[in-house]
Amino acid sequence: MKKILSILLSIAMLVTSVSTMAIVSSAASTYSGPYVSDGLVALFDGTKPDGENEGTEGTTWKSVVGSSTATLNGGSFTGSGYLTVKQKNTFSSDIANLINSDEYTVELHFGTFTSKGSTYNTILNSTNDQFALFRHISYGNLQFKNGSNSRPTTSKFLATNFINSTITVTAKVGEGCKIYVNGVQRASASKYTALNVDNLFFGHNSEDKRYKKEYKSIRFYNKVLDVDDIVANYKEDIARYTAEFDLGDASGKTTETSISSSSVLKHANTSNRQITLPTPTLTSAAIAQGYEFDGWLSSTDNQIYEAGSYTLSSDVTFTAQVNKKYVVSYAGDNITAIADQKIIDGESITLKTPEVAAGYCFDGWKCSDDNEIYPANYSYTPISSVTFTAQTSAYSGDYVSDGLVALFDGTMPDGRNEGTEGTTWKSVIGNATASLNGGSFTGSGYRTVKQKNTFSSDIVNLINSDEYTVEIHFGSFTSKGSTYNTILDSSNAQFALYRRISYGNLQFINGSRSRPIVSGFTAADFVNSTITVTAKVGGICKIYVNGVQRATASGTYLALNVDNLFFGHNSDASWYNAEYKSIRFYNKELDAEDIAANYREDMGTYTAEFDLSDASDKIEETSF
Repeated sequence: MKKILSILLSIAMLVTSVSTMAIVSSAASTYSGPYVSDGLVALFDGTKPDGENEGTEGTTWKSVVGSSTATLNGGSFTGSGYLTVKQKNTFSSDIANLINSDEYTVELHFGTFTSKGSTYNTILNSTNDQFALFRHISYGNLQFKNGSNSRPTTSKFLATNFINSTITVTAKVGEGCKIYVNGVQRASASKYTALNVDNLFFGHNSEDKRYKKEYKSIRFYNKVLDVDDIVANYKEDIARYTAEFDLGDASGKTTETSISSSSVLKHANTSNRQITLPTPTLTSAAIAQGYEFDGWLSSTDNQIYEAGSYTLSSDVTFTAQVNKKYVVSYAGDNITAIADQKIIDGESITLKTPEVAAGYCFDGWKCSDDNEIYPANYSYTPISSVTFTAQTSAYSGDYVSDGLVALFDGTMPDGRNEGTEGTTWKSVIGNATASLNGGSFTGSGYRTVKQKNTFSSDIVNLINSDEYTVEIHFGSFTSKGSTYNTILDSSNAQFALYRRISYGNLQFINGSRSRPIVSGFTAADFVNSTITVTAKVGGICKIYVNGVQRATASGTYLALNVDNLFFGHNSDASWYNAEYKSIRFYNKELDAEDIAANYREDMGTYTAEFDLSDASDKIEETSF
């Protein structure tokens, strides 16, 4: 009976061992890192405490492959490894099962090391002492205790020999076991029989066995690695990323003739793989010619990086970018100042669109190189440092000019000439525009039929300022909406000028403040009319119709926060068919006299007088 139970137990242990090996082999097959992958069942990476990312330290160290773990007992992750000081850290049971199998390889890559124990430095151990990899301090050697089998023992091995080293142990039943140090076999034993460890741990909490050590990597294989694989893994442990610096075309323009390369350990975490990209010193002659250092061109991603901190993730060559540059300056009266630009020799710039003072038109940029006038947005290639001077002219029309920042003239779609209809209506003065959405220019105005047409952001900024005046001159008008005729509006309804159809009035919504309301206002009242809205923070907002004040708010006006501003509407409830002949924006509150003057200009006509003079007695008519 005892013999049968013994056989059944042996079979159960074999099945368990085979199952474990099959599961880990499946996990190992997905590993795509730089270490030898064949047979790799667990990889504890000191830069990846959680097994995948750099993560943060905790009580568990997870394997990069498979599901193995190590339960930690108070050490800390340094960024490149796990530092243990008198701590006993235990691997999960699958690792103990591997050590009890017929063959395996264990590799440990260390960083720093300081001996603390009085007798031993015990690197790996089991509680039942079936497995012990340790340095015998008094003997000055490294030993691998494997049950009652003979121990492979290296010759002289100092505590300092652990620093930045890789220790490898291989074992196979019937073939023996070996110790390698940094890829070189240092000791062997010809006989090896399977062990029966109760657990496996690294680090030690005993006074006579402790040390302070950084474990950068611990690897377990379910096979004996050959010497080529062991050497390859050691080379990977100490592999470095290197950054080379090439002065390239900058050679001769810098005081340096060369710049030394920088390197970092490949298997360090992000913070420990940082280098400093230097700043070359340009010669005085190069500076006088306009050369500047623009950074380093990376060979890996073709991006230019400024001098300073950089994290290496591969070998890379940086090529100095030293370029001759020209200064492009903008000048002129009646525009807001524009900062200088620097342009690399041979490259082009797009001329800026200036912000023009109220009452002025921008007529182009005069170039200091050739005295030619170029429009805004023109692509220009400098051949030297150059200044563009704004050419502006005061508004010379018949509307009030003081404070006039935008004038949309229905006879001038492009802002200067009659032009042709398109998707943009340009202001006659300044830079304001309106994006059109399908209406048409009639020759005397812009006709919108269920379209929403949006003004540029400078108009939005004006409406959000402390004071303004808006004037709209209509031609024809036909109501179509069921509820409103919304003349001007913002998406967030902070600003809305509209006719309420059922109430028969004209209202101006200005945030949450009281609304000026014109009573008795029909759709026909829009025809050939001029509607004016004035607003000033701390004052009273008003509505004028054809130069006459028709409504005021009952409370003071507060600044708005509109998100946009548009005219016309695409809603069934709010649309209409209207001809906008003129839309004017002022950055001040016009007085009644100016408003009346602008209305008279809107309604003005040309008159031809006939004088008979000397023909008076020669024709039948006495006058015309």
